[in-house]
Parts: sequence; C-alpha cells; structure tokens
Amino acid sequence: MNPAVYNGNKLRWKFDSMSTLSTGGTYSTDFVIGPTTWRIFIKRMNSDFGLSLHLASNSSNDKSWLIEADADLKVLKQTDEGDVLTRSYKHCFLGNQQWGWSKFETWQTISSAKYMENNSITIDIDVDIKVYDFSQKIPNFTDLTIIVAETEFPINKGVLCSKSKFFYNLFITENFEQNIYKIDDISLNDFRMFIAFFYPVFDCVETSNYSKMIELARKYEVGDIHQKCENFLISNESTNLLNKFKYADKNDYGKLMKHCVSQLKTGEEIKKIRKTVEFENFKDTTKLRILNRFLDFY
Repeated sequence: MNPAVYNGNKLRWKFDSMSTLSTGGTYSTDFVIGPTTWRIFIKRMNSDFGLSLHLASNSSNDKSWLIEADADLKVLKQTDEGDVLTRSYKHCFLGNQQWGWSKFETWQTISSAKYMENNSITIDIDVDIKVYDFSQKIPNFTDLTIIVAETEFPINKGVLCSKSKFFYNLFITENFEQNIYKIDDISLNDFRMFIAFFYPVFDCVETSNYSKMIELARKYEVGDIHQKCENFLISNESTNLLNKFKYADKNDYGKLMKHCVSQLKTGEEIKKIRKTVEFENFKDTTKLRILNRFLDFY
C-alpha cells in the first residue's frame, strides 16, 4: 500500500504583464508531473497579491484518488537586496482545486523593484507529490471492497483491523464474512481522506481536515489518526486555545491538554475561559486542571 511518489519538481513561471493583473487573476501554462497537470495562479485583490498552486487535471479516476502536495511557493527577487518571498504548505488535493494564499504579499511589496522588473515577476514552486490511487487491486492482498457513494475501494481486511477497533470487531469478533461492505453515512471526500491514513507514509493533517478526521477517528476507533491530529493541534498556531481545550477534553488528548494548560499565562486569561459555555461543558477533570493553573498565579 504505497503511493506513487514524484519528488524534486520545480515549476517556474515568468509573468510579464503585471500591470494588467486583476481580481479575476490569470493562470500559467501547464506543468505535467506524473499523471497530474498543474498550473500557477496569481491575482491582484485591491492592495494584495494572491498566489496559488492549481491542480488542473489527473489521469486517474477522479473519485478514487488523493494527491498529497508538499509545496514551497516563491516570488524571486530581482536585485541583491531583500529576501525571496516564500510560503510553504502541505495539502491534500481531492479534485480540480487550487490552494494557496489570496493575500500572499502586499501589492506594494510585489511591485517594488526588488521583485518586479520591466513589468514582470518570476515565480518558483518546488513541489513533492504523492499520488494515492485507491482503485488499485493488489493480487493476493485485496480481499475486501468498501463502497462509498457508489465508488469502490479495494482494501485488505487485515490492514483495516490492525488500525481500527471498529473494523476489528466487525470482521473478527462478529465474523463478517462478506467481501463487500457498504458505508452510507460518510461523504466520498471524507472517506478518501480517512482511508489515506491507513497508508503508513500518509501524514497530511491540516486546518481544513483535522476536525472531520477526529470525528471519524472516534467513530471507527482509529488511534493513529487521533495521535496525528493531537500532534497537529499542539503545533498549529491558527487554532485558538479554547478550541484546543475542547478537543483535548472530548477526546482525552493528554499531551494536548498539558500543552493547553501551559499556554495559560495569566489569571485573567483563565477568568475569561471560566465564563464561557465551553468551560461549563468540560469534564470535571479538565475544569480542575484549569483551576489548579489559576492558583499558580496567586
């Protein structure tokens, strides 16, 4: 169960009509990586410059693949002064989609002589991709087909059971002997993201998917997903502290709870949390840890 890996790809685009760039934006020509086609997308939005990577097409079955992209998006400098403007992300593409920043940098910065010369800029994108094709059947390995939204996902029962207590109970304890299992209460996109976590090399937890993956990890009792989502929340600065407390409390995330408590820096912060509806719904053990932290300041 390994994806097709395409590392070390560099996409370079010199755009020489910056004065005409508008809110509608414009695309580069196509860049082909393995079975996929990509484009660079830029736009001007008032005082901001937007930059994204766009998955234009793929040669796989659209309903049964996922592409994990690890990308560095750069605007190169035209002089010896300043730095290359760089932003990075890891994202899972599930279809014809673009991902990046509508406010990559201010237009004032981009249009300065450091980055624009003769009405042109140069963009580099370094990207590694992994292509997961869930439609593949492996001889002498695939012994189960899961059907979601009329799409077939061939898989090995042993792999499912080793990661999920739900599937272990279904196939081992309850001795479910059929080789087809249909799931009706999950969307196709959510299931593709979920099943990717059963691949050893997959580790693409991000702001757009962690909440749903935690929900599915609870339902199907998948410890590995819980662990990866907990680690993501600890390191993710965009999720506010109260929401982190909620996930730690509901899912018994011990490391995340310890992290949250350590982030309470003043008694005033704790007083604000105690006034929230969320605090009222916390388990008693969580309330006690927060209150004990309050005592550290007095």
